[in-house]
Amino acid sequence: MYKMYNEIYAEMTEAGVAVELEEPIWVDKDGNEVNQQSQAVGRKITHRIIHPDYTLHADEVGGDTSQKGDGHVGGVKFLTAPDTIPTTGTADNDNHFTTMCFTAGNGKPVMCVVIMTGVQQKTEHEIGIDILADMVGTIDDPDYYDNNIGPGKRFPGGPTCEFRGKKVPCMVRWSKKGGITSEILTDCLRTMDELELFPRIDGLRPFFIVDGHGSRLELPFLNYINDPEHEWCVCLGVPYGTCCEKLLPIVITSPPQFCRLSTSPRVWPGRAWQQSYRIMTMYQACASLPSPPVSDDEDAGGNDV
Repeated sequence: MYKMYNEIYAEMTEAGVAVELEEPIWVDKDGNEVNQQSQAVGRKITHRIIHPDYTLHADEVGGDTSQKGDGHVGGVKFLTAPDTIPTTGTADNDNHFTTMCFTAGNGKPVMCVVIMTGVQQKTEHEIGIDILADMVGTIDDPDYYDNNIGPGKRFPGGPTCEFRGKKVPCMVRWSKKGGITSEILTDCLRTMDELELFPRIDGLRPFFIVDGHGSRLELPFLNYINDPEHEWCVCLGVPYGTCCEKLLPIVITSPPQFCRLSTSPRVWPGRAWQQSYRIMTMYQACASLPSPPVSDDEDAGGNDV
């Protein structure tokens, strides 16, 4: 476990997004150095993240258009006649989709990705429809779609993010089962590079933490992140540690095991996939990295959860 912690911190340092401190220090929830353990949150930190805008975190969440299993909406009441059960109409057609949101270490949204089920692209599905929005003109107008596409309009589309002063449109892709694939994940990073969201200057490389889905281990993704023309530093968390890898604007968590992704077999996931997940400690210090975990009989300090 010590090795896995040290590996992730070493990779962040190599990518240029973090620096190692000469001596471990205590920090409070805002990342400020404090002298006493009672004032600190978590364990002593050994590294500082100096470029949180170059760290990237993402996870995908599956959904379905069918609302049959949604259950009761909390707190909603209906007025009905005595001895009757209120019912509402719901969609029951199964259509699986996946959403994936990329967030930088400073809490800024970078890109929103929607993956739909299908093998043929359907533009009318990608742009969506808001039946409550006013329609401008008629469908026979030559500028009908130009006047009705965009946020708050008839065809709103997905959310557009703004990162480093650049507009990053919602990426919509299709796959046979509506899930993430290595090709789609590669396309996400390629789009970010085409927009120059993470310039490779002063030795900096974007650092990407992601969970252990199989799409991260296939050749399209591995070949892309290891290409010297646009190299990424990608570390992979244990598949069941997803909840520890999601970062909020002022929260950084400490996943117990990670491994660097490379096309070289010697650094592929080994025992990291098999080790059990024992400790999760949350640190409310946005620009800090904690020291490796201690054993059960040592004083961990701070607030363990």
